Amino acid sequence: MSYRWCQVFLREEWLYNFPLSLHPILGEFPVSVSHSKPSCRRLTYTVFHFHQESQTAQTSNRKVALPSPLNSDLAASHIIYKNKIIRIMKENIIQAIVAEMQRDLDCRQMARLKAVLTSELHNVEIIEKSDCATQQTQENEHLLNSFISAKKIEGCSDKTLTYYRNTIERLLVTLSLAICHITTTDIRTYLSDYQEEHQSSKVTIDNMRRIFSSFFAWLEDEDYIAKSPVRRIHKVKTDSLVKEVLSDEQLEQLRDSCTTKRDLAIIDFLSSTGIRVGELVKLNREDIDFHERQCVVFGKGNKERIVYFNARTKLHLQQYLNGRTDDNPALFVSLHSPHTRLTISGIEMRIRKLGHTLSMPKVHPHKFRRTLATMAIDKGMPIEQVQRLLGHVRIDTTLHYAIVNQNNVKLAHKKYLG
Repeated sequence: MSYRWCQVFLREEWLYNFPLSLHPILGEFPVSVSHSKPSCRRLTYTVFHFHQESQTAQTSNRKVALPSPLNSDLAASHIIYKNKIIRIMKENIIQAIVAEMQRDLDCRQMARLKAVLTSELHNVEIIEKSDCATQQTQENEHLLNSFISAKKIEGCSDKTLTYYRNTIERLLVTLSLAICHITTTDIRTYLSDYQEEHQSSKVTIDNMRRIFSSFFAWLEDEDYIAKSPVRRIHKVKTDSLVKEVLSDEQLEQLRDSCTTKRDLAIIDFLSSTGIRVGELVKLNREDIDFHERQCVVFGKGNKERIVYFNARTKLHLQQYLNGRTDDNPALFVSLHSPHTRLTISGIEMRIRKLGHTLSMPKVHPHKFRRTLATMAIDKGMPIEQVQRLLGHVRIDTTLHYAIVNQNNVKLAHKKYLG
């Protein structure tokens, strides 16, 4: 005697609707339940196809073979109830759409809408929610990658691209929606919750809003969505605070607190050039023109510009370079072997430590840049030249950096209006 077997998969809900005539038959034979996919919750029936030459089967597990007609009945019922579930799901979808649109359409239009939906969904396959989620994630990731590629072609830096990707990915993961289904309310709620949870500043929230606006506007331009949901989210009003600058006395205190020639050269270079710390760490020795007291830097967007430094910076920088014994081409390196190029965080930590030594709060590389802009405008340097010196594309950015001395405002009032 010989036999063979196969597995028939039935949904739990299908079993409940199974023909009553089959339940007694199934109840007489062993049934194994498989929960390998909890989301699907399938019941696995082990069905034996018994050869006609034998009416009984003895196995080590004492399982009894099912009558052969049962196999065809199970398969037929499987198909019937699968189609029934799919039909019910389609009807529910149609009813939901019709209910949502009933306020905007009259009876004739509603009937037409229902007929069109029924016709269009006739050949549509309904898939599992878990499968939909996987497909949705893949589509979202594809659109995000396409957007990042477009921004890369436009010339955005790797740092900017990473910031864009991380910000948008957090939104998509939190909402768990297909991009085409994200609404204005979803984004507003996300920004509000994010600000409350992370205690973020208004500037941070507005930066996130700008990134979302850029992303969804690109999707709209590329015809992936009909309209950007960020259009109705306006710019976040930020507090207009007067940012502090370093006084002459504080600059001298920082210079006096330096214990190495390298730190002194960094302080002088930042204060005399107004260079960005990201631009500073990219400089090499060969970039410095000591004769003209200038150097060429590459700013944001790989824009090249010339910055200038004073005589004191020249002397301190030469003393530092002449005392170095390494062959690293970088302008500023670590003090200890292997004398690697300094990073942005390395310079920030060193300057912050100097500030803490002097009980000077909030000392960071960018403060030197703002101080230079304020000092230049204070002494009458044309704003257009300050803009060129700092490498700003828009003059509005320069005005945000520069703080006009209140004493000069008082003197100007007396001169012109007093």
